Amino acid sequence: MGEKINEVTEYLYGCFTIEKEISDLYLAATRKLPCQQLSLITLSIAYDNQKHVAVLNEILKPLLPISISKNFLSEEFKAGFCEVSKLHKTLIIKDDMDSEDIDSLLKNLTDIEDYLYDLYVNLIDFKLMQDSACFSDYSILNSENLFYILKTLKQDNLKHRRMLIDGLYFYKRNFIETKDATPIVRYQNPEAWVHH
Repeated sequence: MGEKINEVTEYLYGCFTIEKEISDLYLAATRKLPCQQLSLITLSIAYDNQKHVAVLNEILKPLLPISISKNFLSEEFKAGFCEVSKLHKTLIIKDDMDSEDIDSLLKNLTDIEDYLYDLYVNLIDFKLMQDSACFSDYSILNSENLFYILKTLKQDNLKHRRMLIDGLYFYKRNFIETKDATPIVRYQNPEAWVHH
């Protein structure tokens, strides 16, 4: 295989590896989130990530006569993989999630979607499209089909990001509405009541 195809294969393998890890993270989030609407959002995104993994696996089949190890991933992927793994481990050991935990988790998941989006943008803009014939000898996919698939994955990341932001907004709005709005009154002296 040429140098170009090796580079693209390694990059696609990195995307495949990180998507698998992120899918597991979303499944863990689905189990931990105390709010059903948010759990449905994370479950939906987990299913999309599993589809991404399946698509990337199919693209990689003719390109991977030998398997690539996670150890050979570029620093960009290793750093992302470590962040996702760390968040996953933190989530697993968490017992109950309060409002701040949910807020933090959804913001982290939004950042992860930005990270994935950037990975696909980089692949489309800088690696793959520089040489439109790079896949012709190795895959049933031509570069236009691959470009379309990667563009679809990239658009999914934007959709996931919007889903998470909307979910956080509605959660916060409902959380504020359901909080007890009764003022706390403390008796100070016979002449005055203090409201908090």
